[in-house]
Amino acid sequence: MLSKACLFTAILCFTSTACAAVYYASPDGDASWENSADINTPCSASTAMSNAQAGDTVYFRDGAYQAPVTPSSGYAPAFHPLNSGTDGNPIIFKAYGNERPFIDNSSNRGAASTVASFGAYNNDYIIWDGFYTKAVPDAQNQAKGFVIYQSNNVALKNSIIEGCTSGSSNNNCVRLDYAENALIENNKLFNARSLIGVDANSAAIMSHHAYNMIVGNNDIYDSSTAVYDKSDGQNNSRSWEAVMHKADKKEKEAKRKNLWIMMDNPSGYPHYPQCNAAATSFLFKL
Repeated sequence: MLSKACLFTAILCFTSTACAAVYYASPDGDASWENSADINTPCSASTAMSNAQAGDTVYFRDGAYQAPVTPSSGYAPAFHPLNSGTDGNPIIFKAYGNERPFIDNSSNRGAASTVASFGAYNNDYIIWDGFYTKAVPDAQNQAKGFVIYQSNNVALKNSIIEGCTSGSSNNNCVRLDYAENALIENNKLFNARSLIGVDANSAAIMSHHAYNMIVGNNDIYDSSTAVYDKSDGQNNSRSWEAVMHKADKKEKEAKRKNLWIMMDNPSGYPHYPQCNAAATSFLFKL
């Protein structure tokens, strides 16, 4: 007979939207999803993407995760979960301890259109925390590291994303399209650069139809543009610390050089310089 404590736990799991579980993934993991609840028998990253449910946390061990060859839609990242989390029960992909899992997306270099390393694609309530990747260029020399596409309540935290320098445009560390309530926080984002000059579309963070986005405490440098809030973004919050974090004055001045922020709709941002009423977009240098 079940004890009262066990029975109560079973009822909670049955009646709540999710019963949280912890799983583990590693670069050489080959265990089934069920067995990967044991740290000694981790699964692969692809198994985690296919099986993680609302309330699950998947810890990624150190090492390089080879991204699968992905059909190039221009939006679907190589690693993105099949399922969504829920309010209060997100799906969490997190580096284990102080380890730094690296997503190697070289298998998608030269694709017909951009394949980002990881992100969310028609998923809600997803958290990525503590990853490292390098964006790889497609056949048009455009690259993206992390993409949120038609997904809400997605967070990218404590991660390192190296962009791409090329003679093309649209090189982004982070790209948001049709996303609401995104959080981009405590990341290092750099080398999102176009060789064609000051290019707003080659921004470390570029948002397109994004609403209620919060960008805070990110270290952004060596990029053509820092943040480009494009196409009717609303209620998006950024600050000086969103651009330069944990850098002394000398480092800040060096990193500020040739770093720009652009907004299509600067109204509602009193801490930024304002454009005149006739302007439809506004570009200023930090």
